[in-house]
This record gives sequence, structure tokens and C-alpha cells, in this order.
Amino acid sequence: MRVTTMTVTVFYDDGSGLPAQYTVTVLKHGCCKDLSQALSTACCLRSDESLLLAEVIYIFVTSVMYLLICC
Repeated sequence: MRVTTMTVTVFYDDGSGLPAQYTVTVLKHGCCKDLSQALSTACCLRSDESLLLAEVIYIFVTSVMYLLICC
């Protein structure tokens, strides 16, 4: 059974708290439910709260290419 460690940033949707990073260990070939459960435990999610998982990808290369073209 192979596992992987992930560091995830959790944001509050209502701005009631600052973003916080949590490091969790999940199965390497697990599913989103595994990650959700691990994060819920790590951040002490209450029963009246919910967790929404989203992957945010920021492509730095695009910004660098734009700078090279403009200069």
C-alpha cells in the first residue's frame, strides 16, 4: 500500500479565518473522498461545516512568455 503526502491550503468562504495549510497523508491511488476525510480530520471540520475540494493551477510560464514578448 503506497501513500503520498500532500500539503493543501484551506480557505474559509466567508472570510472568517485566515488561509491555513495542512499536510495529510493519503493513498497514492486513492480517491477524492480519501483526501476529503483526511482534511476534515486535520482541520477539525465541525458537523455544521462542509469542505469543497478544488484544484487551482497557475501557469507561471504564460506570464514569463508575455514578459519576453513585450520586452
